[in-house]
Amino acid sequence: MAHKEKKGLGGVLSRSGVPLSGVAPGVALAVLAALLETVPVFAVFFALSALAGLPLPAWFPASASALAVCAAAAAVGVAGSLLLSFASSMLCHKFAFRAICSVRIGLVEHIKRLPISYFKKNASGKLVQVVQTDVDQLEGFIAHQLPDFASTVALLALLVASMVSFDALLALAAVAVLAVGFLGQFVPMVKLLKSGAMKENFDALERISSAATEYVHGMPSIKMFGQTPKSFAGFQDDIEAYRDFTSGMSRQVGVGVTFFRSVVISVATFLAPLVVAIFSADPASPDLAATALFFLVFAPAAAMPVCKLRSFAEGMNLLSESVSRIAAAFEEEPHRAAGSREPQGFSVEFDHASFAYGDAPVLSDVSFTAREGELTAVVGPSGSGKSTAAQLVCGFWIPTEGRVRIGGESVSSFSEGELSSLVSFVFQESHVFSMSVADNIRLARPEASDEEVAQAARAARCTSFIKALPDGMDTVIGDGGVGLSGGERQRIAIARAFLKNAPILVLDEPTSAMDADTEREVQMALASLAEGRTVIMVAHRLSTVVGAGNIIVLDGGKVVQQGTHEELLSENGMYRRLWEASVESASWDAGR
Repeated sequence: MAHKEKKGLGGVLSRSGVPLSGVAPGVALAVLAALLETVPVFAVFFALSALAGLPLPAWFPASASALAVCAAAAAVGVAGSLLLSFASSMLCHKFAFRAICSVRIGLVEHIKRLPISYFKKNASGKLVQVVQTDVDQLEGFIAHQLPDFASTVALLALLVASMVSFDALLALAAVAVLAVGFLGQFVPMVKLLKSGAMKENFDALERISSAATEYVHGMPSIKMFGQTPKSFAGFQDDIEAYRDFTSGMSRQVGVGVTFFRSVVISVATFLAPLVVAIFSADPASPDLAATALFFLVFAPAAAMPVCKLRSFAEGMNLLSESVSRIAAAFEEEPHRAAGSREPQGFSVEFDHASFAYGDAPVLSDVSFTAREGELTAVVGPSGSGKSTAAQLVCGFWIPTEGRVRIGGESVSSFSEGELSSLVSFVFQESHVFSMSVADNIRLARPEASDEEVAQAARAARCTSFIKALPDGMDTVIGDGGVGLSGGERQRIAIARAFLKNAPILVLDEPTSAMDADTEREVQMALASLAEGRTVIMVAHRLSTVVGAGNIIVLDGGKVVQQGTHEELLSENGMYRRLWEASVESASWDAGR
């Protein structure tokens, strides 16, 4: 029988190896602390009873001062409650921090295994929202709301039981007042939830996060053209939409909140007429006087936990949406096989492969073979599907029809680790992380020694610019490679490929938009890297692929030509037209 996956918060924590039961000791201490909070309430009642001359229970110390006993009991109750609350808080927070650490690491590890299509469908702002804000909601619930809820229910149950023991009718009246107040807040909140307001709230925050990220990343252009947040239409619209949404939500729940606070906090006021009526029936009765006094003390005390329950309900609304979003990310399928495939060589074959982004076809019935140890170039006009073809080799996408094979085995049959060991990819714009140069290169093989990293840097022709950095290989560079030129970032990426030493190398226009000197340095590094490897190179500048063993020409997502440079020039086709255009463009540049 298949194991049934847990749902909700328990399911999210279980997937991360942290069962929710681990917080039980902290919750138990919180309950004990709450029960001790009733000691001062009882102490106040007995002290007032003593001052009013009402009879005290038989077990009350007759030889001692009633007020002194009550004061001492209250002090012990407060001190004990504080100590237990502190211990509970420490246990719950320790568990919560361990839990969110495990969930966050598990979530990032899972997201890393997802196909590129997931990142195309989900903006970076949404992923940041899930990994940071939504996971942080778990900490608030586990460390605060869960122990508060358990202790509040226990405290409220003890107070209500105590009131019932004195007078069931008055206890019922007190509970009715508290329930009416709670329902006054609860009903509008339920309507708000059914309307999808919580999801809309989180979706709005996602849009703001994405727009803010884009706005910050585009700051150089924004400053250059004197733009403002207002002129950045999407950002401005998202902020104003969130303002309008939250204002409307506040109006919807505002009346309920006011009603709740007015009724619950004033519970003693609503009970007063009934208490007076009961007491008036026999003013000389000490029992009736004690009952009246008891309810005037205990009914307001019961209001505090009810107020906490309201806060818990609000927190649960936020938690429910956060958990559903985290669970949705975990439920995304990696679309990657278990592995244990052994390729027969390192040739790459496209076998009638087709691919579409949603309903938009990009590649159609593409067939060609990149032979082992040879350079295969993929060229064509913009939008012809060149980069998509390269990404299919790396398993970033799965063909909608046909197959892409490495050594006779389908790319989709390899595990992530197996495919990573087979293929290195140098993007058109390679990302450099906020860490040292050495650690940036070591990303390709974390266990590599310092000497191996240095060798990869030398092979990628990084030595000259690394020597110019303040701390050489140990220089920490900024997120995105602040302080490095585009060519230097590319050579860092090439050094990673050298260190990884995979038999198949995929290059996606690695020298586009570079000046001649930088391109020459990068080309020399790539030529050294390509030796003995199966290389698939997406090229914009045809001069870089003249020596390719096979050139694939794509147009409209289809292979329209393939062959060597000389063979394709001899034909009156797309490649010849592209070549003539590139020669003409070069002559313009030379004539400037």
